[in-house]
Amino acid sequence: MRTPRRLPLLLAATLLASGFAVGPNGAASAHEALDGDAGAMIIVTATRDPGYLAARTSGATRTDTPLLDVPQTVNILTRDRLDDQAILSIADALRYVAGATTGQGEGHRDQPTLRGNNSTADFFVDGLRDDVDQAERDCLDLIDRWHGRDRQAFAVTVRFAPCSTPEQLAMAGRLAQAHAGVYMQTHVAESLDEVRWVSELFPDARSYLDVYDHYRLIGPRAVFAHGVHLCDEECKRLAETGSAVAFCPTSNLFLG
Repeated sequence: MRTPRRLPLLLAATLLASGFAVGPNGAASAHEALDGDAGAMIIVTATRDPGYLAARTSGATRTDTPLLDVPQTVNILTRDRLDDQAILSIADALRYVAGATTGQGEGHRDQPTLRGNNSTADFFVDGLRDDVDQAERDCLDLIDRWHGRDRQAFAVTVRFAPCSTPEQLAMAGRLAQAHAGVYMQTHVAESLDEVRWVSELFPDARSYLDVYDHYRLIGPRAVFAHGVHLCDEECKRLAETGSAVAFCPTSNLFLG
């Protein structure tokens, strides 16, 4: 059976509420403790329970990160808190999370609402999708606020050609060319199936890398992940433009 670690504090609070004071000589009547000294202060001391304290997280930050100067609000529910407060549902977990409420959704599932956005029915409505213009505005705002500040540099990040529209690629190319020192990062030739897929999606391109070349996304500050299945022409073009390949042996050998 799990022994509650907050028993001393709870016991002290109970004694006070019952008319007793806890002092160095043991328990005594509150009237006796205060007799002759009506202004006496009753002090209850306790030790901090580490069970509710979370100093690190790997959920919200995706990596094991100390919760110090993390630039976001992070609400942590420790195992001890889940047990002590009998938190058994999303509604219980979100009880004290700002901007989060919950209700009953389709199929009797919990339906959290996060700052006005439901997690089920209207999760994929157009109002939650960005478009090329909004994405460009967001990037320009970040470039203006952070690029070139101290040692920080902005990177135009194209997920990879197959999941990008021509309009998105063109916008990314404009940003990369218009702002000195901006990086560009994306994937290229990660697998043979991906290379074939790109050739189907962009039939006018000579190669996978040529898709990025067409949209002016290669150059001295371009970094391409993987590059497992580059042809000789692509390798030559990378060298000519000073573009770099980020090669991870573990990942790439796994891909084959």
